[in-house]
Amino acid sequence: MDFTLDFCHLSESRHRDFARDLFVSAFPPEERYDFDLVDYRDSDVFHFFVVSGADVPLGIISYNDFVDFIYVEHFAVHESLRGRGYGHRIITEFFAQHGDKQVVLEVELPEDVDSRRRIDFYRCQGMTLNTQCYWQPSYIEKRLVLPMCLMSRTPLDDSQFVFCRDTIYHRVYRYEGPAMPL
Repeated sequence: MDFTLDFCHLSESRHRDFARDLFVSAFPPEERYDFDLVDYRDSDVFHFFVVSGADVPLGIISYNDFVDFIYVEHFAVHESLRGRGYGHRIITEFFAQHGDKQVVLEVELPEDVDSRRRIDFYRCQGMTLNTQCYWQPSYIEKRLVLPMCLMSRTPLDDSQFVFCRDTIYHRVYRYEGPAMPL
């Protein structure tokens, strides 16, 4: 892995088909938006990158860069490349690009081997699994649909958790309904 990672914005990438295929295969329908609408997201805060190494596409990362924290909406390494250290390199570089800014992302509850593996991956990157109750809103319907957890670079106390949750609900999902209690 002796190469530089290239984070290329989707709008400038030659690998849009790769990004679409990975996005659709890596995330179930209830955990993703319509890929065809990605160009219409709020470009002041939303970013979608194809990550390549030696001009070979490796993965994707989309995130919302808010004033107080970054919310990683989607991150995936191509299935054929998993387990080779690319994910670690991408996250390490992503963190380095954003200094000490708080980073928050959703993960499934640790109820099966795959979800525990993903949580362990992020823990190895130095992230914390927060214990407060979190539900992912639907991208399509205006309701809460999936029990999830939030992970973050540094632990979130209850007020930080509520701030991040409410920002994600309103700015990413456009959800205005009631939040679940902590």
